[in-house]
Amino acid sequence: MKEMVLLYNMPDREQRLKLEMLLFPLHIRLRTVKKEEYLHPLGFFIGNDNISPATEAYTGPELPDTMLIFANIPEAKLNTILAGLRRNKIGPIAHKAVLTPTNQHWNALECYQEIDAEHKAMNHDN
Repeated sequence: MKEMVLLYNMPDREQRLKLEMLLFPLHIRLRTVKKEEYLHPLGFFIGNDNISPATEAYTGPELPDTMLIFANIPEAKLNTILAGLRRNKIGPIAHKAVLTPTNQHWNALECYQEIDAEHKAMNHDN
């Protein structure tokens, strides 16, 4: 399967261009997911034949923030990307995840919600 980054809700064109320029030399495809595609399972975008697209278009509000999903990217390359995001001042992007056998069945809204809950739990002061 191809190495790919799924990009959700990055309205800043300059930030998107920086991200494309970071991924291009690594031979990683950037797939910008349109808002109306948010109900499709994440695995659908990477060409998983066992995952069907949603039957309807999403018509709700935009995600509150940018989200990146890293698919089929080896750990060393992922570390290079994460360092590049910081070095090139792309973001900050708090909502990032690696595609897994579990979350590949989730849609953008479910994945965003899960990342958001984990992020809040990790940063919660006791």
